[in-house]
Amino acid sequence: DTKVMGSCIYRTIMSNVIKNGQIPRHIAFIMDGNRRFARQHDQKVSYGHNQGSRTLLQIIQLCSELEIDFVTVFAFSIENFKRSKEEVNGIMNLALQKFSEFLEDTDHNVNAKVRVLGDISLLSQEIQKSIATIENSTKDNDGMVFNICFSYTSTEEITRTIKMIANGSMDHYIQEDDINKSLFEALLYTYDCCEIDILIRTSGEIRLSDFMLYQSAYSCILFYDVYWPEFKPYFLYHAIIMYQKQAKLIQERRKIENENKQELNTRNTRFINNQREIIQNQRHELLINNQNIN
Repeated sequence: DTKVMGSCIYRTIMSNVIKNGQIPRHIAFIMDGNRRFARQHDQKVSYGHNQGSRTLLQIIQLCSELEIDFVTVFAFSIENFKRSKEEVNGIMNLALQKFSEFLEDTDHNVNAKVRVLGDISLLSQEIQKSIATIENSTKDNDGMVFNICFSYTSTEEITRTIKMIANGSMDHYIQEDDINKSLFEALLYTYDCCEIDILIRTSGEIRLSDFMLYQSAYSCILFYDVYWPEFKPYFLYHAIIMYQKQAKLIQERRKIENENKQELNTRNTRFINNQREIIQNQRHELLINNQNIN
């Protein structure tokens, strides 16, 4: 109809305008406000989470159209386990449903490689197996990388990385002189992603809530006073335009920072590969167990 046609024309025009400037490679979202959105509409919390998942699909599709390389979303914080059992179970069930729908969806295929970042040992076996399945099923996709931070906090990620380095040093895999910024970054969940260019938070809250604290050191950070289910494409267009105004300064600061980074030596590389192989084997075992049960 006319409304849909108008929306398509608007998206085409805005996409062409934005592509005349520097396109961000990595955009991250703190998807806040689902519960308040539900209360605002006199609905159960599950309604807000469902509407939020619809918004996420729309934004992922738009990022794919704009040829964004990496999209990272904060789906579930470790702190969220403190919420009511009913809400946590609802979020877990929704996650299972959405993981399954993503694999089966052919109408909105964005050719994304899905990765789940976080301490998945805190999740149920069913969720862990679902994560292993979606990661394995999309690992050969050559479109964007879609990072879902689930059972995640930045402090947990940083603490985990420090423990890996400390254990590697105690076990003599690496020496004290091997420990540097390059080694630290290579062991983060986001080791193969570029730095975050834009970090967006919805709901009007002006804080990062323990999300990607290290990776957003030189990012364009924007806060929007709308609940996540209300986040429309024009907010994303606005965010990219704001980034383009600051892109040159951001790149200059990153260049200065990266000039001081040390190269990884042979011991570092061997240790990093060993740690990644351990994690990959753990995910593979989950996948095999899942196939055996099914």
